[in-house]
Amino acid sequence: MTRRRMQAVLRGAGSIMDVYPDPDRYLRLVPAGTAEERLWEIWHRVGTYIYDASEKVRHESESSPHPDETVASAPEGERRSS
Repeated sequence: MTRRRMQAVLRGAGSIMDVYPDPDRYLRLVPAGTAEERLWEIWHRVGTYIYDASEKVRHESESSPHPDETVASAPEGERRSS
């Protein structure tokens, strides 16, 4: 068998291994739980992120020296006209 033919055979065997992964590795990639449980976990995480962000904004606004100013406005010369 020539070197070129051997490389082709090995390349083909390698591509088969890519298509058919090791079952143990594959099982680690498959999510656990039912679709409903996974969806609940996602929405719970999103709710936590929203709550944490709102608490951070509330805390920043309480510690701000001027509570009425939540967003600093750009100086007059730097404002864009729409």
